[in-house]
Amino acid sequence: MSLLTIVQQGALNLGLSAPSMVIGSTDQQTQELQAALNNEGKQLWRTTPILPQLMRTGSFTTVNTQVQGALSTLAPDYGYTTHDTVWDRNMAWPIAGPLTPQQWQLIEARMLQGPWFRYRIKIDPATNLNSLYLIPAPPAGETFYFEYVSKFWVRSADGANIYEQFSASDTDEGMIDEHLLQLGMEWRWLKNKGFENWRDRYQDYLMYKGTVFAQDGGQRAFTITGALPPLYPEIRQDVQDGNFPAPT
Repeated sequence: MSLLTIVQQGALNLGLSAPSMVIGSTDQQTQELQAALNNEGKQLWRTTPILPQLMRTGSFTTVNTQVQGALSTLAPDYGYTTHDTVWDRNMAWPIAGPLTPQQWQLIEARMLQGPWFRYRIKIDPATNLNSLYLIPAPPAGETFYFEYVSKFWVRSADGANIYEQFSASDTDEGMIDEHLLQLGMEWRWLKNKGFENWRDRYQDYLMYKGTVFAQDGGQRAFTITGALPPLYPEIRQDVQDGNFPAPT
């Protein structure tokens, strides 16, 4: 579904006339639907569990200072970091963090030098941009990787460009489940207009939203017996994984 088809279908569900265009439309009703749709997308990427459609992998080469650069430079579409995914691939070391302000100041006061690196995200006073800090300062030239959630949830029809909202073309598509975006647009528009039945539409939205988040990312099997599934023999607790003792 494109922006135009999302808004058209939503308008029909709301008992409204389906618009022939969205971007550039001077019709107030169409503009309201577009605004409600954009509000829905922005809320979803920021406030809901991690969506696989928005997961990205970023990388950077370290410099020999604590501040490694603005996150908007390291990853222009950066939304927020996924915890426990920052790694030094040269040394195959995990990078602990994010540190709290208290932990950061403790390490600074004690002048701890490692060997392990830790990270914190805070404002760089030199640029006033949200930046990635490492402590201790790493050597220059190390390759670090991390996963993050992108704040860009809209793509062009050919997939060549991504955006923070629907604002470029009627043919742009949502990277989040588009029926979910449509349902979110509908209940938000009803609420903004003061219609009491927005709560009924909201309940339908919540049921579908729960299903989307449960299924889109895939779910691991859960066992109450504590036994590991046979698909992963390398992590069975009763079989040693290599380094067997020499026979005597």
